[in-house]
Amino acid sequence: MDTESTKDEKSTKLTASQLQRMKKNREKALQLRKARIANLANAEKAITQKEVTTLSQPRDTGAGFFAEDDESELSVENRPLVSIPAPLFSSDRPICLECNEEFSDSYLQTHFDFHVCDSCRDNDGAHALISKTDAKKEYLLKDCDFDKREPPLKFILRKNPHNLHGSMKLYLRLQVENRSLEIYGTEEAIEEQKEQREGAQLKRKKKQFEKKVKALRMEVRSSLYRKKDLSHTHTYGAEVYNEANDVYIKTCSSCGHQIEFEQM
Repeated sequence: MDTESTKDEKSTKLTASQLQRMKKNREKALQLRKARIANLANAEKAITQKEVTTLSQPRDTGAGFFAEDDESELSVENRPLVSIPAPLFSSDRPICLECNEEFSDSYLQTHFDFHVCDSCRDNDGAHALISKTDAKKEYLLKDCDFDKREPPLKFILRKNPHNLHGSMKLYLRLQVENRSLEIYGTEEAIEEQKEQREGAQLKRKKKQFEKKVKALRMEVRSSLYRKKDLSHTHTYGAEVYNEANDVYIKTCSSCGHQIEFEQM
């Protein structure tokens, strides 16, 4: 009985701040333990992916590239090494731009630093990917706008369907569109710039076409002149009688061609 009463007296001596500190330390220890368990699980998953290769059916996105069902950018052998970040604590977790809920990790967050969770991700709509070639053509961007302008746009690598031995860069369409708006200001300015470029392109094509037509006309005319030069009409002079052969002879005054004939 004395021992139990002593323990009760010691517990009553703890202040509220000490109890709060003990509670925070206990929660922090639990979070660290969960983080270590998650890291071990991620490491085992990475090892399993290296040892076992699975075949997936490609999905045509309609944007000039094929998407894998497992969202793998490249084969395991050619895939660049990416460090998997540790799970975030509740205070550091980003908030999804779509559902306004906290999340620890997502595909768009990992590859594009875009705060959208996997549940809200729309592959074929708002969060579609676009190749660099299509992005340059559709949003009027240059190479420096992707890599040199701060911050550089993030991308992933995929197999190039037009080159079996090459890869292609894919960007998040929303980020490409925002970069274009940073440069041109408004969507109206982008459309106006497109019309100007299309007009200039049409003028160049028209000029090239007219140049080809002119060259073709000159070729036709020169061939007609050559044919006219090759065709010659003989102009014969007066007929001359050849008593030795008993024939009449006419001679062309231009080229000297002769013809022989008999008169009946």
